[in-house]
Amino acid sequence: MPAFAISFRPSLGAGLCRGHDSGVVRPCPRRGSVRVQGAKVAPTTTGRQPRKKHGDFPVEETRRVDVRWFRTLPRVARRGHQGRVLGIRDRVTHLPLSLGLFPPPTPSPPQSVGLVQWYPGHIAAAERSLQAKLAAVDLVVEVRDGRCPVASAHPALAGWCRGKRTLLLLNRVDMVGREERAAWSRHLREAGTPATWTDGRRGGGVREVEEAAARLGAALNARREARGLRPRAVRAAVVGFPNVGKSALINRLLGRRAADSAPRPGVTRQLTWARAGEQGNIDLLDTPGIIPVSLKDKAAAARLAMCNDIGEAAYTASRIAASFLDQVSVLPREAEIWAAIEARYRVRRGGITSEEYVERIAQRLFNAEVERAGQRILRDFRDLKFGEICLEVPSSTV
Repeated sequence: MPAFAISFRPSLGAGLCRGHDSGVVRPCPRRGSVRVQGAKVAPTTTGRQPRKKHGDFPVEETRRVDVRWFRTLPRVARRGHQGRVLGIRDRVTHLPLSLGLFPPPTPSPPQSVGLVQWYPGHIAAAERSLQAKLAAVDLVVEVRDGRCPVASAHPALAGWCRGKRTLLLLNRVDMVGREERAAWSRHLREAGTPATWTDGRRGGGVREVEEAAARLGAALNARREARGLRPRAVRAAVVGFPNVGKSALINRLLGRRAADSAPRPGVTRQLTWARAGEQGNIDLLDTPGIIPVSLKDKAAAARLAMCNDIGEAAYTASRIAASFLDQVSVLPREAEIWAAIEARYRVRRGGITSEEYVERIAQRLFNAEVERAGQRILRDFRDLKFGEICLEVPSSTV
């Protein structure tokens, strides 16, 4: 049985296949000698110390252990925490001093998560391009998420669209209850910003958008005719937060799938024009989702995360799920929604905190993995497993 020298520094050419917790080190078929850190064997001094490089881990004594030539293994070892290939790019400095079974990392508790911030690099360029093109636009169609009309309102949009005709759309009407829709419609109408409820997936409210654009186009072309100019199509820019349904609405207006649309934020990355309307009298500008550089209202940012209007990399699912449960507790339909939540997970509320409730769901269904429990709660909310829920109640601030 051949013996192979194993020292405490990474090898630039060799690879190591770690299998189950058998305690046997098996080199990959491509090489006969490997260098790894932390073999659990009795040290045997060979009289030669490995060279120490700048930035490398401390020099340890060279250890020698007998290993078998494992010819039956494929070239790529098993994936996951039970098997991994160590190669030229691997750094074994921070790995445990064991070649056995590597357990998965312990997830952080929900209460230890920081603030929600998300600002992809393409959004800054998209905002600059949008502000430059707004000068040639006749109508600005602002799309908000109907589940959080306040949180999905961009604070700088009113300044960019000063002097322009605007049309406010509250999308995802199928995810908001009838009473909440009526309350928000009444509140926005009294505030002087009437809104139209739409459903980008099924086409609800599209006719109202076409009629509003047609009325604006008639008035616009009447003024152009008085000045001796030829009539033209109405130019409308569709703007709003990421993943509020802008591209889906544009596809409904066009009657075909012209804009990329997917149930995740950040799909649209460029500004594109498309002609819509039965008579081709509307030019639509599809824009990427715009979002403030800094989300100062952390409660509003959490509601955006609940509705999947910002990227998943910006938050921790367990913490946002706990915030969702806190938000449900202040809604008028609290008892009805909580009854649906308890019935789905079979976990009683019992006077515990939202973080503890997420942990109990994790213990019952997900082997105490709170992140998986948080992801399931958010996914069930977005899939209407708890019913139609509007996360915000009309107030004096819009």
